[in-house]
Formats: sequence, structure tokens, C-alpha cells
Amino acid sequence: MKKGSVIFPVLLALAAADTIAAVLMVGATIAFLLVLLPLAYFLFRNRIQKPLLALVQYAHRFHEGSDDTVPASGGRMVRMLSEALQRMTDAIRQRERKLEELAAFNESDPNLMMKVARDGRIVYANRSVGRKLHDLGLPPQHYELLLPDDAEKIVEGVLSSKKKNSGVVWELRGRTIDYTTFPLAREETVVFYGVDVTEETADPRVKKAICSTGDKARSRPP
Repeated sequence: MKKGSVIFPVLLALAAADTIAAVLMVGATIAFLLVLLPLAYFLFRNRIQKPLLALVQYAHRFHEGSDDTVPASGGRMVRMLSEALQRMTDAIRQRERKLEELAAFNESDPNLMMKVARDGRIVYANRSVGRKLHDLGLPPQHYELLLPDDAEKIVEGVLSSKKKNSGVVWELRGRTIDYTTFPLAREETVVFYGVDVTEETADPRVKKAICSTGDKARSRPP
């Protein structure tokens, strides 16, 4: 028997074995992927997709005024995102409560409070301003009548200096209003906080002392 006639069948057998091994490897890989891909999708859906969708839905509910807590589920990174969102919404709610309390205080404050823009527009006035106009027999909502004639100039000066200013005294129809002004730089407005000090200045000597506190003292005939 020739040597080549023995080796050739052996080589064929080895080649066939390699082919079978390769086919089995490919089959095993495909089977593994068929198992892995659904598992990966299941994990992705339950640990990432669903929690993120819940956070999006919570954001919509929060925008509409819901008091729900932030859903905390999913993987580590999603839970960290939930915790950060919870801290943010808690801070927003706390700020809203403070603003509501401040608004309630402003509306119940017996003294005058107006916010005046740089161009002289009155962007806010509390209820006491309307009551004062009524008490003095002035047209309603004409809040500017309770401010000094040079209010726009005062606003410009306060915004430029970024400092509180006192001693802005205004007289109108027998009433003396002592204003304190302070800037709200973020809003580009100045708050005029006025106290009716008519009774306190009934003594002419006291009145003269107040009116001489600075160049910003002004008067209007009744």
C-alpha cells in the first residue's frame, strides 16, 4: 500500500472534523446570542427603559402640580438620577412655599410696596397701595400717583449703586410717606417700601427734620 493512499483519508477526516467543530461553534454562538439578546433586552427594559419612562411621566405630572414622590427603581445610574431629580423637585417646592409665604405677607402688609422697573413702569403693587389710593380719593390703579415725580431717576440711581436707599419722603394730600428703596438686580427692578408717617411728623419741627434728610425728599401740593 502506498503511503499517500493512507494519509489522504486521514487529512479528509481531519478536515471534516474541523468543519464540524466550526459548524458546532457557530451554532453554539447563535444559540448563545438567541438566549443572550432577549435577556439583555429584558434587563434593559426593566432596569433602564421603564425607570426612565417613569421619570419622564413624573416630570410631566410635576409640571402639572402633582405632589408625587420621584419613582426610584432601575439600575444604579438610574437611581442616582432619580435621587438628583428628587432633590431638585424638593428644592423647587420649598422655594414655591417661600414665595407663597412672601406673597401672602406682601398682600397683608399694611405698608405700601411697589416694584418699579428701570423705565418707570410699576410691575407690582400690593393691596395697601390700592387702599391708599381709595383713602385719598385718587383714581384706582394709578399707583404712580403715590410715587415721587422723579421715581424713574431714583430707580436708575438705586440700580446703579446696588444699595438700599432711605429718606425718600413724599407728601400727597396731607399725607407723608417715607419710602425705603432697595434693588432687585436680577429683575432689574427697585422696591419702594412706603410707610405713612403723617402722625409721626405732625410736629412741624419733626417734619422739617425728615424732609431735610437728603436731596431725594420731594413734595406735591394736595
